[in-house]
Amino acid sequence: IFYLAKILDPFSIKKEQWKKNNNLKINKITGLNKDLPFTFKQLSNYLKCGVPLVECLEMTAEDVNNRKLGKILHKISSEIRDGEMLSNSFGRYFDNLLIIKLIEAGEGGGILSDVLLSLSEYIEKDVLTQSRIQKIFNSIFVFLSFALFIYSSGIFPLMNKYPIYYFL
Repeated sequence: IFYLAKILDPFSIKKEQWKKNNNLKINKITGLNKDLPFTFKQLSNYLKCGVPLVECLEMTAEDVNNRKLGKILHKISSEIRDGEMLSNSFGRYFDNLLIIKLIEAGEGGGILSDVLLSLSEYIEKDVLTQSRIQKIFNSIFVFLSFALFIYSSGIFPLMNKYPIYYFL
């Protein structure tokens, strides 16, 4: 326990370690969002055109609307320039294991642009499905709220007292 407390002590981090490790300032991207399909599609298109990977990442970082994702892509490009593998760099900033493993497989097999395009299509469909599910749950919530309001307003005892054609 003492060892764990020593590791988690914020005062034990030296100033030069804080400056050197810039990953502490950027949180990981958890889940799939609507900016990732565009990002992976852009990376795939740039790679298919023969642009080097570092330049692909930097150009995509400029193209993306999400500032956090742009910063992450700039960090990944600088790590690759320093000799890091793309899958390892993505692993630092993305929580989704599927993305990391597929990029690792594409990197190893030389089909990274195809893998990125497939990832883009998969994430696009997944985000669309999630939004549809959210709309369904919202509709159910509105319906149940309306039903609860009708039930609590006392209309049902009137319906038992008078026949339905009385209200028409």
